[in-house]
Amino acid sequence: MEQACDDIDAMFSDLLGEMDMLTQSLEVESLHPAVPPALNTDFSFAVGFKDLNESLSALEDTDLDALMADLVADINKVEVETSKGHNSALQDSALPPPPSEDVGVIASSIYIPAFPGSTAVNTGYFSEPLPPPPPLPRPPPDADILLPSKPSETLTQEEIEAKAKADKIKDALEKLKEAKVKKLVIKVHMNDESSKTLMVDERQPVREILDNLFEKTHCDCCVDWCLYEINPDLQIERFFEDHENLVEILLHWTRDSENKILFVEHKEKYAVFRNPQNYYLAKKGKGAEKDMKEKMKESLLEVSKVSQLG
Repeated sequence: MEQACDDIDAMFSDLLGEMDMLTQSLEVESLHPAVPPALNTDFSFAVGFKDLNESLSALEDTDLDALMADLVADINKVEVETSKGHNSALQDSALPPPPSEDVGVIASSIYIPAFPGSTAVNTGYFSEPLPPPPPLPRPPPDADILLPSKPSETLTQEEIEAKAKADKIKDALEKLKEAKVKKLVIKVHMNDESSKTLMVDERQPVREILDNLFEKTHCDCCVDWCLYEINPDLQIERFFEDHENLVEILLHWTRDSENKILFVEHKEKYAVFRNPQNYYLAKKGKGAEKDMKEKMKESLLEVSKVSQLG
């Protein structure tokens, strides 16, 4: 605002000089301007220039008052437009276009108490228009307002129906896949002649079934616990390895079979890993077997290509 006022003061000084030259070359009697409507509001404007008194004595009262009134009106318009433009820039983060006012003819009446001899008179004409007002100052960067991002476009009704249909098809395929999994209900006998009923499927190894039995029986979860098969038809008894698939084995049983599955603790489950010399070496004295170190046992297992330890 201070820069705009300084520019207006400089313009006013130039105009006074031009008026000084014009009034000396033209006769006052030839000027008969029409009287435009006066402004509703009176303004007071104080100007201080070095040679202002000389210009005032040379000018007629009518020309000076008309010039002063028009300049005050123009200054008021510039101030109003500047304030409005600054406020709108803060809100919209955009600069409004500069006001385009026709300043070729300026007319008004004004009272200037700072200079004696000047009175309120009719208006006059200028031969040259005033230059346009200076551009409005750019608002500070802090005034920029970040607009919220637009929400993502909502799906159409057809897209919603297609998505729901795809979800239903996916659920149906999962259920169909689940239905194809082979499942069996088995009875597992305990040491105390009790039993537990479990449902197992073909995806479960023996180790996972043992974990389920640990939860049901609250035993000590020792690694020696195993599922033990008793098959009278084949006259065999054995325990299942942890990686075996129990369902595949049970599918070979007949309906009238007397086979049983026991949940028992057997030290022999990992005996081959505890004492591999009993299985891979020729029989020696008992003392030699007891004195074999752990490193020797590990080496024996590696040579024998036993890949897993208990």
